Amino acid sequence: MLSLIITKTVISIFTILGLSWLTERVSPRMAGLLSGYPIGTAIALYFIGYEQGAAFAVDGAVYTLAGLSATLAFVVGYYYASRRWAGWPGVFLSALCGNIAFFTACLLLRHLPDQPLIAILSPILAILFFSWLFRHIPDKRIDNPVRLGWRVLAFRAFMAAGTVITITGVAASVGPEWSGLFAAFPITVFPLFLIIHAQYGSDPIAAFVRNFPRGLGALVVYCLTIHYSYGSVGITFGTLLSFLTATIYLMIYGTFTRQRARHNRQRPSSGR
Repeated sequence: MLSLIITKTVISIFTILGLSWLTERVSPRMAGLLSGYPIGTAIALYFIGYEQGAAFAVDGAVYTLAGLSATLAFVVGYYYASRRWAGWPGVFLSALCGNIAFFTACLLLRHLPDQPLIAILSPILAILFFSWLFRHIPDKRIDNPVRLGWRVLAFRAFMAAGTVITITGVAASVGPEWSGLFAAFPITVFPLFLIIHAQYGSDPIAAFVRNFPRGLGALVVYCLTIHYSYGSVGITFGTLLSFLTATIYLMIYGTFTRQRARHNRQRPSSGR
């Protein structure tokens, strides 16, 4: 049991630090897309399957798929609160609003039938709607990044690892339905929001949010692959296959967005 907790902690630490490091060094557009990469959810679903069995995780993945709409609800709640309140009170209230939005959405989503086709419609419609809603938010790079101290590192480690351990620890008690919904919690994004918000203000959060719905498509692909692969090839190979499909999605989407951006830059010059 102790070795399993240590493993969860180490994996969570490295994933949150890696995403935070990338966010400070690449464009917010790329960071937002990478935030949709199945990191925290993958850790949670893998260990749920490892501890409770592949069938348990397969059932839970359907609710994780639907729960991605709750992930977007968290992001929306956090974003609008961050625009309304400033300073440290703003960080606290943004976190509170984000969590309220997430768990409220979960209460509604748990009543959906546990069918993949139905579950997939919820996040897809939410992704399309919020991508349209956030299209006017400008990108803003983080300038002069603050040197990371041990307190910040410890906070990131505690938040990510603690969330993973909690979700996987209560899985047997709450069943695959709630476990799947909890696995959709923004395990790595939440502490990242808190740190970026506290250090740089709400502007980078806005740019991050702008691209988050589009990157979330990778999680849709990941959860769908988990549902169909865990029972046939096991949790380890199923996880690898799911990461592969999610990566392919992000590569295809990244290529599409680059080509569209290049086309938009060339269009004014061709009209002269």
